[in-house]
Amino acid sequence: MTTHENMIGLDNLKEVHFSDSPPLRCLHSKMRKGVLFCPTKIIKKCIFGNVWMGREIHLSPDKRKVLVRKIAIKIVTRPPNKESSENPVSESVIHQYISRNADCKFISKSIEVIEEGNFIYMVSEYCVAEVFDLVHREGEFDEPTARQLFRQIAMAVGAMHRSGVVHRDLSLENIMLSENGEVRLIDFGMADFIPPSGNINGIKGKAYYMSPALYYEKSGCNAKNADIWSLGPILCILLIGYPPWEEAKVTDKRFVRAVNGNLAQTLREWGYNLSPTALDLMQKLMRWYGEHEDIIYGTRDAPLTIPEILAHPWLRDG
Repeated sequence: MTTHENMIGLDNLKEVHFSDSPPLRCLHSKMRKGVLFCPTKIIKKCIFGNVWMGREIHLSPDKRKVLVRKIAIKIVTRPPNKESSENPVSESVIHQYISRNADCKFISKSIEVIEEGNFIYMVSEYCVAEVFDLVHREGEFDEPTARQLFRQIAMAVGAMHRSGVVHRDLSLENIMLSENGEVRLIDFGMADFIPPSGNINGIKGKAYYMSPALYYEKSGCNAKNADIWSLGPILCILLIGYPPWEEAKVTDKRFVRAVNGNLAQTLREWGYNLSPTALDLMQKLMRWYGEHEDIIYGTRDAPLTIPEILAHPWLRDG
């Protein structure tokens, strides 16, 4: 959503220096003549740098008056090696690819990527709030609000999967809200293109949201199913304010209860009175069948697909 602010003069734009970052100055767009990207304020720290609020500035013909809209600029250094859990080089490539190929407004749009020396500047649309911060500050959402947000999240994941990409770090920390209150999926630092086998290996993501298949399926985990699993804890946090377990391992008793089909009972014991359809969807999102040390966990029900999630009565009829 493009927002125009007041006209300002170029004389007000000053270069800022920090010892651990590149000189912060207005960057000239490599794609559009007369467009500048100017970082103004750090809004989030990340592994290899910071995310800045900034302004996209369009020079007027006299080169002294400009139009402004808010943007986000992720300024990062190149990782020392390719084995890092997050890779800003591949992140910039995948984000640009998704922006071109995933037709979904609920995914953050990459505006431009500029590389200068050892630094990468990833310019994207500006968002006003992180959903996890909202839950942490204000508590869980009511069902109508959670339903609206979750539907948009599921649609974003579905569009991303159709474009051939898995996120691998789905979490409410990576779900933002736009200026008009719509979901924006962000942060593709751990994202991968889906391989021909459809399976992925390696532990990536945040413990609350990670699929147990990543821990226990040695031959590889279905890439899409790993993302879809993360939607279960996401929905749970939206509705009760915190995750249903510490991590999806058989050593966590709350995880074992949930994966064995007893999530609704657990939430009722915790004092939550959610609708039957909300509980049903949440439980069906937590499907996993596996074995560890000769003990069978879970049910034999297949994981839901994105179309099945969107057709579930809690989303369809609400």
